[in-house]
Amino acid sequence: MTTTTAPQTANPASRSIDGVDVPLAGSYEIDAAHTHVGFVVRHLMLSKTRGRFPAVSGTVVIGDEPLDSRCRRHDRDSRSRHR
Repeated sequence: MTTTTAPQTANPASRSIDGVDVPLAGSYEIDAAHTHVGFVVRHLMLSKTRGRFPAVSGTVVIGDEPLDSRCRRHDRDSRSRHR
């Protein structure tokens, strides 16, 4: 894997790894006001069921190496008492 420093004209909050721009290593809070988490499930290829999580919060940690990155959910609201 090759890591290069972005030139001055590029986004200063990113770096290039194997030719792909990725965020700088660090911890980032998810902006709940601008985040939407949803899903679609097909049943017998005839119909779709859609769902969403209305409240989302968490942290994304970008590691120095891509495989060291992770996401942490702080809470979720699936409107189900079983979760």
